[in-house]
Amino acid sequence: MNATADSWKLEQLRAKTDGELMALISSRLDAGLDCARMMMHPQSHDLWESAERLQAKAEEAYHEVRRLLPWVPVTKVGRGGLECRLEELREALDEFSIHAEFRMQTACS
Repeated sequence: MNATADSWKLEQLRAKTDGELMALISSRLDAGLDCARMMMHPQSHDLWESAERLQAKAEEAYHEVRRLLPWVPVTKVGRGGLECRLEELREALDEFSIHAEFRMQTACS
C-alpha cells in the first residue's frame, strides 16, 4: 500500500473518531444540562437530597466534558457550540450553588 492511501485511511479514521468524540461530549452535555434544569426546578428544592444528587451528576458531566473537549481539534466545526453549552452548564451549576448557599443561610438564621 502506498503512503497516499495510508494517509487517506488515517484521515478517515481521525474524522470518524472526532465525530464519535463530539457525539459523546454532546450526549454528556445534554445529560448535565438536563440535570441542571431539573435541579433548578422549584419541586427539586422541596426534595433537597434529590437536588444535590442532580447537582453531583451535572458536576460529573461538566468535569468529564472539560477533560474530553481538548481532544476535539480547535478547527473542528461544532467545537464552539460545545464550548458554549459547557459554559451554560457551568453557569447553571454556579447559580444553583448561590441558591444553595442562600438556602443554608436562611435555614441557619
